[in-house]
Amino acid sequence: MQGEVERSNPPPGRRRAAVARALLIASAWLLVALYYVGLIPSMATFAFDYTRNIPITEVLPAVFSRSPSELLHDPYTSAAVCFIPLALTVSLAFGAVRQTGAKVALATIALLLPLLGVYYTPTMFVFLPLMSPVAVGGLVGWCDGETWSEGFVAKGALGAWMILWAAVLVTLWVRLRRRRLNQVGFAVLVDRNAPTRSTRTTSSASPTPSPTPAAPSGRRTSA
Repeated sequence: MQGEVERSNPPPGRRRAAVARALLIASAWLLVALYYVGLIPSMATFAFDYTRNIPITEVLPAVFSRSPSELLHDPYTSAAVCFIPLALTVSLAFGAVRQTGAKVALATIALLLPLLGVYYTPTMFVFLPLMSPVAVGGLVGWCDGETWSEGFVAKGALGAWMILWAAVLVTLWVRLRRRRLNQVGFAVLVDRNAPTRSTRTTSSASPTPSPTPAAPSGRRTSA
């Protein structure tokens, strides 16, 4: 009965970790969705009005009117669309694993995924995060047709993706650092107390010396 209660009421730390994982995966998938929305207008057969800002309420119907398979056949998006399935897979795998080392490896892959699957120049490692405000501008209607058509909103979504996973890596590094410091502190405390305990054990285990018997006298008693 007590085991069933413990399963139904997990510890607060475990609940917080589960909520954090769910929020991370939801944020990652929202950024992937925004990347897809920004990628459709960058196709060669797609065009927005360059002279005015395009609200998101106008972008979404135009995006959903196109088939996702068109991204595979368009010369401007055929390579960039590969990021979507890879990003979804990595984020799901990160939420499934529990080992910290595996999480660090997956977060590193996720951070570098835009460079491995979309852009191959190292300068994009700095350029894409700087473009993350453009993705926010696209959501609130501050981007014109040229910004959408040139793929800047999609690049901004990739920059936000990189910032998200960089924050995850920093959090994991701080957690590992704190765990190692706790282990080192515990080891130092044990080493400091170890001589005292051994001394006490030695002193308590040493036998009490027995009195030395007196030597027999050389004289004999006469009968």
